[in-house]
Amino acid sequence: EQYIDKIQEFNVQKVNVSLDSLNPDTFAKITRVNAIHKVINGILKITALEGVECKINAVIMESTLDELEELVRFATNIHAIRFIERMPLSNDPVPFVSADTLLQKLESLGTVQRKTTSDTHVAAMYRFLPRWDKRAVINVGIIPAVSHRFCSKCNRLRVTSDGMLRACLHDATEYNLKKILRGQLNNYIREVITNAVSHKKEGHSLMQCDDTAFNCSGMAMHSMSKIGG
Repeated sequence: EQYIDKIQEFNVQKVNVSLDSLNPDTFAKITRVNAIHKVINGILKITALEGVECKINAVIMESTLDELEELVRFATNIHAIRFIERMPLSNDPVPFVSADTLLQKLESLGTVQRKTTSDTHVAAMYRFLPRWDKRAVINVGIIPAVSHRFCSKCNRLRVTSDGMLRACLHDATEYNLKKILRGQLNNYIREVITNAVSHKKEGHSLMQCDDTAFNCSGMAMHSMSKIGG
């Protein structure tokens, strides 16, 4: 919310906001911060800006599946909302809600029409016509990060909060960019990044999954807050 003025000052045209729940207690439990009012106010201020697209990213869990309708209703006047399968980022079995389950839930709330997207688009995009408002058309995306992996289309790299380059969240291989920068080896960075991209794996190893949990044993993993970036 405090950076709203900077968005237009720096000509930012797209803003993604993570919002997994509209329930204050649930939001505080997930984020460990009691600040849902600030997030919602920030979203509303962004949507009021001319020429700026606001997208909401929501990771749906078993405990928040019943909130899907409320989140979609909130997104009525927002450019798009994208629902994301929860990815396992720890060594414990992780309950998750599959993309197919999310789609079925949406279909129970209105008419769902698949949109054509580019080959590099990681989200399956839909025009959602809610039963509660015949005039509304809501852009809804579903990102099947686990159950229908899109690794072959992924062109993402991540620099972690401690300066490590990762080609995939689920690959333990890291490249130390911080060390290169501190050693003033700037010409070497291009080579390192090119090497990281060329060694990007064809797919993650989260292949055995269903609507209850996946087994992440044997994978070198960290919490998202630790990865950062």
